[in-house]
Amino acid sequence: MVDLAMRRVKHRLVGGFARWLGRRVGPMPITLAALAMGLGAAFSAAAGMPLPALLFWLANRFADGLDGEVARARGEACDFGGYVDMMSDVLVYALIPLGIVYARSEPAVTTAILLMMSAFYMNIASWSYLSALLEKRRSSGAAEAEAAGAARAYETSVEMPHGLIEGTETILVYGLLLGVPGFVVEVAIVAAAAGLISTIQRVAWAARHLGA
Repeated sequence: MVDLAMRRVKHRLVGGFARWLGRRVGPMPITLAALAMGLGAAFSAAAGMPLPALLFWLANRFADGLDGEVARARGEACDFGGYVDMMSDVLVYALIPLGIVYARSEPAVTTAILLMMSAFYMNIASWSYLSALLEKRRSSGAAEAEAAGAARAYETSVEMPHGLIEGTETILVYGLLLGVPGFVVEVAIVAAAAGLISTIQRVAWAARHLGA
């Protein structure tokens, strides 16, 4: 919901550091380091260590936001880098809730996490397949200007139509899941509802813009 604004803020905050770092290291090692920190968050969550899990998660998000900036600073932004970055994100997004469930084998926690993951799965499908359709239409010259400019505006490798829950909100949700373990059920249920709303938003967008 606020990703576009946050990307601009991120660019202002870390742009200079990314240019400095880009003279010393490429984007792929940063992506892999982010993945390692994300795995650290998942394993810490599974071990019942919320503070290390939260710190690993925040480090993962910082590195994840840095690799793209470094790639652009070096003139090395490419589709494969974006693909590896996205797949790493999805893996971490899946493993952290599994770690929480492993550490908290309570029926209420398991049910809430399952609901959240189901909603997130639908949310990911709603934008990933839609972005593929938009790219197809753009390649054939049929995409609207609004859709065609989405990836450029977001500085991402794919076009991502807006939704209630996007990257920024997911960072917050996972931060709360890890940092406030006493409210895992409540946070997961709210996140599930937000994911479902986002899916409905994108289906409605597709009906308006992609219909015959």
